[in-house]
Amino acid sequence: DGYWEMEAYPWDVAAGVLELTEADGLVCRADGDQIDFRQATSIVAANRNIHNELLDALAEGKLPTHST
Repeated sequence: DGYWEMEAYPWDVAAGVLELTEADGLVCRADGDQIDFRQATSIVAANRNIHNELLDALAEGKLPTHST
């Protein structure tokens, strides 16, 4: 499974980030950099099997970057 959000706030995702990383999942910004929990940011979270594929799909515009 994977999740992405282009404008996530720390209070909305911090607990999930902790839970996922404890389960050996990967979490980063949509550009692949580390998340800065001091401000709103993009987030990509997934298991190790699909994390890079999810990042690539976002970068290639194959996934929506906003809610419709």
